[in-house]
Amino acid sequence: MWSIPALPRSGTAKSWSVSASCTSSAVSTPCPSAATATSGSSRTSLSGGGSEMRLAVIAYEDLSRYNGAIVQLVELCENLAALGHSVTLYNPGHGRFPRPVKFKIRYVPVIDLPLLRNLSYLIMSIPCLAAGFLRDRPERAVLSEYYLDPVPALACAVFGVPMTFFVNGIVSEDMTLPSALKPVMWLINLVQKFNCAMSAAVLAITDEVGLDLRERHGFPRECIEVLHDGVDPEKFRPMDSSALRAELGIAAGAPVTGFVGGLFKWHGLDYLVEAVPLVLKELPEARFLIVGGGPLGESLKALAVERGVRDAFIFTGRVPYEEVPRHINVFDLCICFFKGPRKNPGDPVKTYEYLACGKPVLASSVKGYGDFVERVGAGVSVDASDPAQAAAAILKLLKAPALRAELAGRGRLEVEKKHTWLRRAGQMAAFLEKASSRGAAARRGEAS
Repeated sequence: MWSIPALPRSGTAKSWSVSASCTSSAVSTPCPSAATATSGSSRTSLSGGGSEMRLAVIAYEDLSRYNGAIVQLVELCENLAALGHSVTLYNPGHGRFPRPVKFKIRYVPVIDLPLLRNLSYLIMSIPCLAAGFLRDRPERAVLSEYYLDPVPALACAVFGVPMTFFVNGIVSEDMTLPSALKPVMWLINLVQKFNCAMSAAVLAITDEVGLDLRERHGFPRECIEVLHDGVDPEKFRPMDSSALRAELGIAAGAPVTGFVGGLFKWHGLDYLVEAVPLVLKELPEARFLIVGGGPLGESLKALAVERGVRDAFIFTGRVPYEEVPRHINVFDLCICFFKGPRKNPGDPVKTYEYLACGKPVLASSVKGYGDFVERVGAGVSVDASDPAQAAAAILKLLKAPALRAELAGRGRLEVEKKHTWLRRAGQMAAFLEKASSRGAAARRGEAS
């Protein structure tokens, strides 16, 4: 057991806090989303058809918070465990996951202060990973991208564990730093290049992320696999929303257009606000439910006031993750907009959650958004930056309940068949089994 001595506290001044020692937690309760993969050939095929693996997953997340990255991390670990793999997650101890899980979590102790949290994690991950690798003998490791951490790659090299680098974004787009901190960005890129060089393979959330790694770091194309997000169709499913509608003060029968997620610039919610005055001219009873928090919350409210439509909006702020499916079920129409100029639009987990709840989606006409919902016949693509076009699409769908039901049915069927977290975990396991030999072969080819 590794621990840090308790640091002194001083009266009412801001206190120092240190997370618990490098401890683990694991509960063998069944994973709800894995109910269909607990027996026979279905489990074998989903797990890639190979043997069970001992996996180490290294991440840097505050597990006490809800966001897309944490949903992805926890769901993949849970479903890998449900497929029979032994999964251990190494993560900082400043934020504990609030519910039991089927895999092990080893919390690395950190000093819970903004300037010291990263540094203490970097230092304490060395003994924690060494002890964990000696104890658990992992056969594969996955580094879920943390921009300033070369330690997992070094640990994998020392212990001979093939590492796969899981990258969810493009560094220059995910981090914006003032000019005085440009050396930090240089260091971040250097660490990412090092992690790529030490990896047998890369999992990228989108084609754009994979292309960025090839262009900037020369990572071989054949060693990169795209792994999209998914959904748990048991948690996210159609359900009665009448009680919550009443709690939110939404009149029975009022059409509701909604959004779930972080209130960030790239989600294009200002496009929605600009379209709402045109919608209300024809449907004055329409309501717009925004579920989530973020840096643009107040500015969006101010814009709604400026456009004279504030009364049509309901901003809930952050809600517990367990409450997200209930809120989605209040929606008649779901919004998934994107605002550039980012090269990587991402792979919004909200799209799969909307569809799993049996809701049609109005999405921006960019890759991974509008093209996806139109291809599966579950929504409509629109130039969200054009208020008239966005308003026309909203009105068309809100006025056509039969069309919405048709789109919703196809969307639910699509995610049940192809986009569950269980299926994603199976794809990930199959890739990890082949990653080390594929990476070695590709690098031999590059060297020749």
